[in-house]
Formats: sequence, structure tokens, C-alpha cells
Amino acid sequence: MRQIAALALTIALGGCYSQRPVALAALEDLTAAPGRPPEVQVAGEECDGCQVTVDATSPLVLTTADGRTHRMTPFYFHMSDTQVVSPDYGVLIDRADLRRAEVRTLSVGGTVALVSVVATVAIGTFIALQATAGEENLGAK
Repeated sequence: MRQIAALALTIALGGCYSQRPVALAALEDLTAAPGRPPEVQVAGEECDGCQVTVDATSPLVLTTADGRTHRMTPFYFHMSDTQVVSPDYGVLIDRADLRRAEVRTLSVGGTVALVSVVATVAIGTFIALQATAGEENLGAK
């Protein structure tokens, strides 16, 4: 039983998204610009030549030198030589303080696993309640 609970907790903590690191130099490809396509391939940090697909629904998370994280919407923030501005989240970051960028992409496998675990626990709980309820009829006199 403990192994099942540990598996369920691991899947729940993994959630429906997976995080993919993005090269800081590639952030400029994700800024607001007229005529930008709805989906962009940017350089990942996992290996040479890795590509990460980013669209407007992929949350972008920037980490600064002090360890704080800031969420941004791709294609809706601006970068200058000195700062990063995200009007939708009210974020202003000194560009020199940026240490890491990650894009969260939807993990189909994680989502299916999470829904399966929750459904299995719900069905198991219902069956356990039925099995231990006995033959009492609370409405009969």
C-alpha cells in the first residue's frame, strides 16, 4: 500500500507539465514582436542542437541570481539590453540578474498517469466502502 501511495504522490508532484531549460540567448526569440508565428523552436540547454517548441500557452519561468522565479507569457514580454519587462505579471528584472529560463510544456503521459491514479483511488475507495458496509439497511424499520 505504501508503494502505491508513493507512486501516486510522485505522479501528482510531477503534474501535467514537464520543464525544459531554454538557453538565455534564445529568450529574444520569445519576446513580443509583430508578425511572430504562433509557435517557435528555440535552443534548449539539455544538449547541442536541442530544440524546444514554445507556443503562447507554454508558461515561461525565469530564475534570477537571488533564486526567485518569475513567470512570463511567451510573446508578451519585452527585453532591452538592460532589463526584461512582463506587463501581464507586473515583472521588471535586471537582465544581468537572469540565471535560468525554463519552458513548461504539457506532458501527455504525466496527465494521463495523474488522471488514472486519481480515478483508481476513487474507484478503490468506493469498492472498499461497499465491501465494508455490511448488510444493514438504514431506511428499513
